[in-house]
Amino acid sequence: MEITIRTIDEAETRVDKEEIGGIRLYYDSETVLDSHCNSVQTLMYSPRNWEVWVENPDETPWLELSATSEYKPLFLGNGRTPDNAGFKVTGDAGLRYIYVHTDEFVPDLGSPEANNSVPVRQGRISYREIGTPDVYSFTVKQYPAQMVVLYIEHDVNNLMKEVRDTFYVERILEKKHLEWGFATYWNFEIDELISKGQWDGLNNTRVLYDSAMEGGKYGIGPAYPSSGSTVGENRIPNNVALRYILEKNRDRNGDGQIGRDEIMWFMPAINELEALYEARNQWLVEFEGDDDYFFSSSPSSSDPNGITTGYAYYMKMGTGKTGLARRSNEYNVIACRRINAWKGPETAAGSGTADKNDSWTDEDFIMPKNR
Repeated sequence: MEITIRTIDEAETRVDKEEIGGIRLYYDSETVLDSHCNSVQTLMYSPRNWEVWVENPDETPWLELSATSEYKPLFLGNGRTPDNAGFKVTGDAGLRYIYVHTDEFVPDLGSPEANNSVPVRQGRISYREIGTPDVYSFTVKQYPAQMVVLYIEHDVNNLMKEVRDTFYVERILEKKHLEWGFATYWNFEIDELISKGQWDGLNNTRVLYDSAMEGGKYGIGPAYPSSGSTVGENRIPNNVALRYILEKNRDRNGDGQIGRDEIMWFMPAINELEALYEARNQWLVEFEGDDDYFFSSSPSSSDPNGITTGYAYYMKMGTGKTGLARRSNEYNVIACRRINAWKGPETAAGSGTADKNDSWTDEDFIMPKNR
């Protein structure tokens, strides 16, 4: 191997090397993964054919393996390949990547006060050269999601007497300093969120997804049109908040992208950020960057002429201050999940319809009084 480093004199130029004899799989067992779905790259080397498997999979069904970073489920009736997530992967001698997949960890909690009662969950992965007795293993750890309760006594914007909602929040910020996105872009759907998008971050995120991928009414095109070489959420730039949020979710139908209905983890609205701030001050939740600026999914004014970047609501977590910032500003983003959203792995795929007969009618019956 010949290594050439072209750099300036002040940069670090040392190269570490390690002589590899037998099988090795590089994974940092000290890392604790976040509560949303994860796909972690590990590096495997083996001088012989090898196998990697999840120990006691019945006890840890949330832990799987595959040969690709994208989670590809195995549907009933289809033959499994190394690209499909499962409890075991085998391969030929050489150097290659193995991916560890974890499902989301959303515990059933009675209240936010129980957040600290749920421990980090753990699962074991073993590996060896096929035909040899030596078995090696490492531990995968994952944080539980944290419950937050949102209560608004009177929501002026949505003309509702009160709002009560419960959601979960992550802990780790895999990326920081992201733009809100949709700079110089306008459509009716995003414009409606200025008044209606103060507390429902899941709906906000799905509206932003539709605007990013499909556009809006009256022929307004998508905010991030396809270039012909990009598909799905990959059309959205890496430094945009919506892309970061989509990556917390999982492609459950196997079509190669995160669809609108697959969005479970979302970007919180400004009122949900306020509830998160209150929970933080009461020591009910903890997360990285809790003194930093965070974007919400609640937009503010934007320019139909596409001249200005537009604005979105933000919160300074250290003080609880809220305000408007340019969509091109770079703030942190945190992901949340509804308590009543879909849970658990799909075991099969299917379709069907159920509807009433068109000839049926709704009628009122007056029951006779008892005498």
